[in-house]
Amino acid sequence: MNIAHYLELQGMKKGRLEGLMEGMRKRMLEGLLEGMDKGRLEGKKEGRRQATRSIAMHLLAGGVDHTLIKNCTGLTEKELQHLHAEYFMKLI
Repeated sequence: MNIAHYLELQGMKKGRLEGLMEGMRKRMLEGLLEGMDKGRLEGKKEGRRQATRSIAMHLLAGGVDHTLIKNCTGLTEKELQHLHAEYFMKLI
């Protein structure tokens, strides 16, 4: 092996390593961005759920009919019963 061939091999190794590192950085950044997007969506979903429950709780406290609350909020009868129980527990 002459020096030119040796240097060529070293350059190839360096190039592969740099390519690998660049690929890893790219995948990590893509994963981070994807995770942030997913977290943001989950946060919005949870916020909407909490807002819906809060509205339903206030409607229950105001004596609004369960059927109307279910139709307006999309909550189930079971979810309303749980909220009703939570409401009365807060009163005690």
